[in-house]
Amino acid sequence: MAASSAGNPLTFSTMSPRPKRFEFSPDPPLKISLTADQHKHCSEALQFFKEKLRTPERIAQEFAHIQASRITPSQMARSCKVALDSVNASKNRYLDVVPFDQNRIFLNPCKDYRPSARGYINASLITTSSSDNISRFIATQGPLPHTYEDFWEMIIQHRCPVIVMLTRLVDNYKTVKCGDYFQAEDGPRDFGNISIVTKWIKNTDNSLLLRNLEVGYKECHMLIFKCSFRPWKTSDQGTRILKDAGIVSFKWCAPAEENKALGEGRCNFGVVLIADGYLVLELNLVLVGSTVGVTPALPCQVAIRLNFLKLRDSITSAICNLGLHVSVEAPFVSLFMKLCIQPDAEEPPIYVLHIQYPEWPDHGVPKDTIAVREIFKRVYHVPPSLGPIVVHCSAGIGRTGTYCTIHNTVQRILVGDMSALDIANTVTTFRSQRIGMVQTMEQYIFCYEAIVDELEDLISEMNN
Repeated sequence: MAASSAGNPLTFSTMSPRPKRFEFSPDPPLKISLTADQHKHCSEALQFFKEKLRTPERIAQEFAHIQASRITPSQMARSCKVALDSVNASKNRYLDVVPFDQNRIFLNPCKDYRPSARGYINASLITTSSSDNISRFIATQGPLPHTYEDFWEMIIQHRCPVIVMLTRLVDNYKTVKCGDYFQAEDGPRDFGNISIVTKWIKNTDNSLLLRNLEVGYKECHMLIFKCSFRPWKTSDQGTRILKDAGIVSFKWCAPAEENKALGEGRCNFGVVLIADGYLVLELNLVLVGSTVGVTPALPCQVAIRLNFLKLRDSITSAICNLGLHVSVEAPFVSLFMKLCIQPDAEEPPIYVLHIQYPEWPDHGVPKDTIAVREIFKRVYHVPPSLGPIVVHCSAGIGRTGTYCTIHNTVQRILVGDMSALDIANTVTTFRSQRIGMVQTMEQYIFCYEAIVDELEDLISEMNN
C-alpha cells in the first residue's frame, strides 16, 4: 500500500464491503492444528530460536543496534507534522510518542471538523506483509477522555474486530495510564454519536478479562465539514455568527483604516440530497456590501452545488437537518456545516472482542508467557480479512510493540514465511511505522521466549 503525504494520510477499509459477522466465544480458544508443512516450519524455527537464546550476547547486540538507530527529534519533527500541529497536541498522551504522517490512521468523518486537524488520532497502521493471511495492527495510545469518541469512530470506520489492551487504567503509583473508554456493564454507554453495549464478560484463568462489545452509531449520524469560496475581491473582514436555521444572517465589516461601514448578507440553503453515494448540498448565498455615504452595491449571489461527502454504504437516503456557521474572513467566505443524518435503514452494529491483560507491567514483562500466548490463540482464529487488530498499552509502543512482534512472528512462520526468524528486522520495520516499538531489552528478549514457548506448544499438541 503506497505511502501518502501528511495532507493525505493512509486510509483503508472504510469503503470496503461489510464482512460477515464473526462470533466470539468466552470458551477456551480452539487448539491450532498444524499441517505437515506447518509442523516442519515450526520445528525449523524452534531450533533456530533456541540456539539464539543460548547466546544472549547476540540478542543484546541486536537490540543495541536497533536502539542506535532511534529516530532523532529533528527527524520526528519532519515526519510527524500532523501529530505535532498545535491543533492536535492535546490529543497525544505523550508528546514524544506520536504517529508518522505516512501511516497514521485517518478519521473521516471526525468530530474535530477543523481542516487543520486533518482527521487526527494518535494511532498507526502496523504491518509487515500484504498477505491476506497475516494480521494488520493498529498500534495506539491508551485513549484520553476527550478522545474516547475518536477511538470508537476508528473502530467502526476501520471495522476492527479485536482490541488488545495491555495495561491497567491506573498503575501501582496511582498514575493514570489509560482512560476508561470500554466499561459498560450497567447498560449502553454513549460517546458522542456512538454507543457501546456489553454482551458478555469473562475472566480467564490466566488473568485475562474478556468483553464482547456491540458498537454502533446512534440514530443520527453527525457530520461536520467546511467549504470556502471567494465571492468578492475586496479585503473585507468579518465576524462569525452561528444559527441552527435554514437562513444564516451575518454581518461583515471592512478594515477600520479604510473607514468603511458594515455590510450584510444571508445564506439560503436550498436542497440537501443523496446522489450516487454522495451527500449533495445546494446553497444560494446572497451578500450585500455598503459604504458610508455611498449607494449600497448590488447583491452578490453565489450558487453552489457540492458533492462533498462519500457516505457509508448503508445510507441510501436520509432526512438531513443542517446548521450553518458562516465565517467571513477576507477574501473568503467559509461555511462550517453541522449535519444530522437520519438513515432510512439502520446501520447494523459491529461486534468487538475486548481483551484486557492488566498484569503486564509498564516498561517490563510478565512473569511468564502464558497469558500473552492465550491472547495470540484467541486472536489467531479471527480472519485477518475482517480488519486490523487494535493493540494498545499506555503510550502504544512498548508492550504494544512486544505483543505485535510475537503475534506477527508466529503467524508468519505458520504460513511458511521464514523471514520471520529475523526478529531484529521485524522490530526495525515496526519502528519505521511507529516510534519506539519494543522499548526495552527485557521486552526484546521476552519476544524470543514467548515465540519459543508457543512453537513448543504447537509442536507438542500435534505430537500428542
